[in-house]
Formats: sequence, C-alpha cells, structure tokens
Amino acid sequence: MYAIYPIRQSAGASRGGRLKQPYQVVEAEFIPAGARAPVTGVDLIDLGSAPTLKVGSPVDLVHDRANTRAIRLGIGTRDWPTANARDAWIGLAGIGALIGGLVLLRLLFRSRKAAMNR
Repeated sequence: MYAIYPIRQSAGASRGGRLKQPYQVVEAEFIPAGARAPVTGVDLIDLGSAPTLKVGSPVDLVHDRANTRAIRLGIGTRDWPTANARDAWIGLAGIGALIGGLVLLRLLFRSRKAAMNR
C-alpha cells in the first residue's frame, strides 16, 4: 500500500478545449523494493473513476522495475485516450472535408469561368 499526495497546481487559468473524457493526473510517492529513497510515480485515470481516492489515502499500485515512475493504480479506469482520440479524429475529418469542399468549389468556379471565356 502506498500513499497519494497532491500535485502542484498552476496559479493561472489554463486555456484549452473540453475533453469528452477528462482525466486526472495522480502522483504517488512510494519506496520500491530494494530502494532506500522514495520515488514519485504518475498514473492518468478517468476523472471520477476512483471516487474513493483522496490525498494521503493508501492505494495499491504496480510499477515496472526498469521505470519506477510509470505506475498503474489498482483502481480507476483509463478510457480517456480512446474517447478523446476519437473526437480529435472526427474534428480533423471535418476540417479535411471543409478544405476539400473549398478546393472543389474553386475548381468548379475556374472551369465555369474558363467555359464562359470561350
């Protein structure tokens, strides 16, 4: 069991779009087996997927011995990458369709203008 502690937060307001599935960054400080000093690890979980998670509460976690900073909490879900990527791809497809439509209109306008000049 390891304990959770709060991360430092920015004093200023941040800008950006709303995510379909927001996530929260969770930092946990723990001492890996065989280590002498604590290590801080980070996991990203879906916002609200671990309602019992509180600052200072003990949690179960798993970490890779080669990369102790990459942890995985025993609680919480991690659907945010898929949900948010899907929205990003839909947005990019919309922008691509808009650009393609504008190019098509320009080509049609040019061919019509060339036909009128003959």
